[in-house]
Amino acid sequence: AARVREAVGDANRIWLVYDPRWETEEWTLFEYLLNEQSVYHCATLADDANMRIWGFGRVENFTWQFAEQIGVALLGEPNINPERLSIWLAYQVSDQIPLNTYSVAVHLLDENGQLVSQVDRSLPVVGTSCQALELPLYDLSSGTYELHLAIYNWQTGERLTSIAPDNTTSDYPLITLIHP
Repeated sequence: AARVREAVGDANRIWLVYDPRWETEEWTLFEYLLNEQSVYHCATLADDANMRIWGFGRVENFTWQFAEQIGVALLGEPNINPERLSIWLAYQVSDQIPLNTYSVAVHLLDENGQLVSQVDRSLPVVGTSCQALELPLYDLSSGTYELHLAIYNWQTGERLTSIAPDNTTSDYPLITLIHP
């Protein structure tokens, strides 16, 4: 446990490589120790018989509160390359939120407010979690782009209202600006 705490330190993102051919009973304990430090599984780059590569992110503070029941935060800076924009979102979902009701939408808008790319996923289940999302990009020109977030009822399309740290409310908050 001490070695895990020392290795992780105060890092916000951690990549783990694990060889599943070497059986261990410590893997569950290892993940538990990470969770104790507010570090949660966000991304899987590989998971096969020969290698597992997992990305973990520190989930501590939530920037937006949706319906006072769902906390969301952007973990780290978005990663942009010619083909995709990658982001990690952290969640804290109350057990008062009905399962299989809400989805998360992340939209990339150009300088004219036009939708350039989007990704929609199910809202993670109750508790603390992290999710890696990728938005496909096609010939993105230079300029300033806005990344927005919405949590909505996938059956009705109704969006939940969020409260930001400055107490502003929105059903479509700005996550960050992107400058390719």
